[in-house]
Amino acid sequence: MQCPYCQQTMRRGKATLERSLGGKLLGEGNLSMLRFTPKRGERAELLDAAGTREAHFCDDCGTAVIRGVLADEQVQRCPACNETNPPNYEACWKCGAPL
Repeated sequence: MQCPYCQQTMRRGKATLERSLGGKLLGEGNLSMLRFTPKRGERAELLDAAGTREAHFCDDCGTAVIRGVLADEQVQRCPACNETNPPNYEACWKCGAPL
């Protein structure tokens, strides 16, 4: 996947929420939630403490892209390698095959 800001190749991985060692020692609960809050409109819950989402990270500019829950319903599967691709891609990000 290309970074939407600097167009460099992003590393693929997983996004998770992890409690710090201090939080574990102090007995803080698992109330962590990663949310997106726009200037206007409703906020969206991106990731909870028990969840793991596919993500991409750009080493050049630090941009992270976390795949949302709704993305699972909108992906395209590559006919050549079966990799998941965003709905607007015309070619597979992994192997380059047309979608």
